[in-house]
Amino acid sequence: MESLGQFIADRRRAGLVVALVVLFAVVCGALGARVEQQDDLLAFLPQDNPEVTGFRAVNERFGGLDVALIGIETTDVFDPAFLDRLRQATRALRELPDVDHVLSLSNVEDFAPDPQGGIRTASLVEDLPRTAVERAELRTRVLEREQVVGNLVDARGQAVVIYAFITSGADLRLAAVHVREAVAPLFEEDTLYWGGNPMVSTAIFDAVQADMDRLTPWAILTILAIMVLSFRSIVGTAAGLFATGVGILATRAAMAVLGIPLNVVLGSMPILMFAIGSAYGIHLLARYQVHARTLSPEDAAAKTLTHTGPVVLTAGLTTVAGLFSFVLMDIEPLRIFGAFTALGIGVALLVSLVFVPAVAVLVRLPGRFGAGAAPPRWPVRLVMTLQRQRPTAAIVLFLLALAGAGFTLRVDTRTDHTAFYAEDSAPAAADAFLREHFGGSTFVQIAVRAPLGDPHVLRELQRLADELGALEHVSRVQHVGEIVALLNDAMEGGLRIPDTDGKVRGLFGLLRGKPSVRPLLTDDRTESLLVVRLDTRDLDEINQTLEDIEEAVGRAPRQLTALGTDLPAAKTRRQQLAVQRLSALAPAAGPEVISAVLTATLPEPDPRDIASLLVGWLTGPESLVSLTESEGTAVAEALVALGPTPSEPDLATALADALEVEGEDPVVLDLLWAIGVPLEEATRNTTATAGAQAMAARLALAPDAGLTRHLEGLLLDLAAPTAGVPDPGGETRLDWVVTGQPVMHRGLSRSVTANQFRSLGLALGLVAVMLSLAFRSPRAGLLATTPTAVTLLVIYGGMGAAGVHLDIGTSMLAGLVIGAGVDYAVHLQSAWVCTPFEELERAAGRAAARTGAAIWTNASMVAAGFFVLTLGEARPLRNVGGLTSAAMITAACVTFLAIPVLANRRRYVSRTEEFDPADPDFERAPG
Repeated sequence: MESLGQFIADRRRAGLVVALVVLFAVVCGALGARVEQQDDLLAFLPQDNPEVTGFRAVNERFGGLDVALIGIETTDVFDPAFLDRLRQATRALRELPDVDHVLSLSNVEDFAPDPQGGIRTASLVEDLPRTAVERAELRTRVLEREQVVGNLVDARGQAVVIYAFITSGADLRLAAVHVREAVAPLFEEDTLYWGGNPMVSTAIFDAVQADMDRLTPWAILTILAIMVLSFRSIVGTAAGLFATGVGILATRAAMAVLGIPLNVVLGSMPILMFAIGSAYGIHLLARYQVHARTLSPEDAAAKTLTHTGPVVLTAGLTTVAGLFSFVLMDIEPLRIFGAFTALGIGVALLVSLVFVPAVAVLVRLPGRFGAGAAPPRWPVRLVMTLQRQRPTAAIVLFLLALAGAGFTLRVDTRTDHTAFYAEDSAPAAADAFLREHFGGSTFVQIAVRAPLGDPHVLRELQRLADELGALEHVSRVQHVGEIVALLNDAMEGGLRIPDTDGKVRGLFGLLRGKPSVRPLLTDDRTESLLVVRLDTRDLDEINQTLEDIEEAVGRAPRQLTALGTDLPAAKTRRQQLAVQRLSALAPAAGPEVISAVLTATLPEPDPRDIASLLVGWLTGPESLVSLTESEGTAVAEALVALGPTPSEPDLATALADALEVEGEDPVVLDLLWAIGVPLEEATRNTTATAGAQAMAARLALAPDAGLTRHLEGLLLDLAAPTAGVPDPGGETRLDWVVTGQPVMHRGLSRSVTANQFRSLGLALGLVAVMLSLAFRSPRAGLLATTPTAVTLLVIYGGMGAAGVHLDIGTSMLAGLVIGAGVDYAVHLQSAWVCTPFEELERAAGRAAARTGAAIWTNASMVAAGFFVLTLGEARPLRNVGGLTSAAMITAACVTFLAIPVLANRRRYVSRTEEFDPADPDFERAPG
């Protein structure tokens, strides 16, 4: 530093330094203009956390990460004009190059029996209603579809959601813009809500950018005003801020060269660096102004670098160490933030050491008392009083640290998506919309890998869904078994999983390529999702429900064996499935009522109902023989009279008599060959219908068509020929994985906690080692670290007392406090000196007189710069800004408390200017 001071003391060399720094800034500015932006919130997920990686893997397979949710609130969803706009929006989204597929009320499929045989698949809203009657019929038809209500349309018919699945690898920000442009013009009279990762990420990034564009000038003006008022020198202030600006430009240039994009956190870097990086220029200017009162600008600059330069360098390197500790975090954007902010601070430090003295020499900056017209007296009186009252002050310091430590234990880690945005933001509005109209916006996903063509596997999905649906705060459970049951109901009657592999595979064939199935089932039909929607936003309730879900999944079978239902194990399992299903359909009924209903004797069906079903088949297109209505009625009545299991001769005789033909007639033979299955199904279905009605009455449930169909399916399941029995040696294997937003947030919270300890340990360790080396004593290094440690206890204790949680944003606080706050102790301790004939309070007074103004100026600047962030919309910036602002003032206060109380030496640096008679600080200090 002495050599550097002598070099810069020459005006020509000072001019060269200034020119080179300006040229460097211009080059960095040109390079930094090429930095790109990254607005994907998923980049903030830790890469190696198993819960987070599991969440990413599942959602990448099913496309859940890149889905844009467009909520639309209107007066009546079934208004033809609204439906037409919805259809146009769906079509416009489908045509976007960065959208893979779209699902909405206007294109969701409906399955119904085809009069010509099989299943008719068409859009649920195929034609727009033209009359009030058609509109009412459409409303009834749509709101009867359980798979649609609560998913695509709300139960009141006043809101819809469009799901736009973004193409893999597409630019999410650009895709979000295209989605908005395609939809917004069509719904100017309705209320739109934008949810899903692409829309939320874009909204948050835009909010951060808007905050930075709006707040950065104010933060700089605030810092500038404080510096000008403190130093009374526009040139000196400009030199200090320019040095910090060069650090910012150098950081952006490095990011551009290395291809590192800006993210939400890096958006705050300019304010942070202006607030922290300006400290070096402040201390250099403060000492220069003192020396320049009695020395020439050249000698004042040389003396400042010789005596104050090492202290500034030490303080700057500790700041770099505090920020560099972020590299131990497993969240990539925070690692990038720490590495590049440390780089920028390092550049600002080095530029300040050469540029500020060079400018002072070049413009012949005049001198003053410290940072102002004269050193403030109150820091001097404060530290001298504390030195005299060390025992009392030590108790106060101990109690302060103890209270902070106690409240720090209350700080818990809670990380969820709401940590990124404010309560009144667009993402928060979308979240509230989904909770109000669609039962919640938080999803737990259960991935199962199994042969999904096996009906027993699908029944296990149904059983687990029934169990989970009974949990508190679970509003809905979606799974592919629901859709298969709907298809089966349309195909052969019975809202249930079919009994055979062949039937299941046939129904899966009808689902190939359907948008409604793609989020639930992989193309190879080996993996599926159960999507559990939670109706709460309270994190405690979410975590408790997640634990209940994991317990239920833990009890689910991992291997199955198919057994005939005449075996005891199969009967028991079939009964268990029925109990679980009935418990889900009638949650108010207790176990005793359910057991009684399932064991009660079911009524016999009305023969007329069986006959009616047979007439429909005999006179329909599926029959091999075309019969008239009267012939069909006669045949049906004759068959029903035979009972449920007639013999073949009896069937032949009944058919011949009903048709008044001979027994060997081709019509009789054809009917005899084909009538067995329809007769069996008609008997079975009418029996189930009668039983379902009786069940509903015994359960005191209001008659409902949907409920009756579910009860019919339950009774048909009880008559299934086989059951899948849990068996450790079974050939059918089911692998369950619980994931989803709460699991990911839990993993992220654990990661944040681990990151906090890792980065905090590294930062404190590096700072303690560096200060021990700088002061040539481990004890002196620990002394300089103590104020920062106490500050951390106070700030985290304040978080615990105020109920502020540790999240991604606040996890950065420790590194920022260590990086910026330790500077104050370094400067105060470096100025601590007295002769062997003086009391230690003289050292305290001199240190405060020499550094107090600069410390308080810097603390005020950093606090003001960070406080500006609290005026923005971005929640992470607000939290970090407010807490860091408070931490800087606290760090300064604790420094002036801890150092006088704990210091017990006459000096902590070997080379000082303490006895320079030209230094007015030392003359005035003891006063």
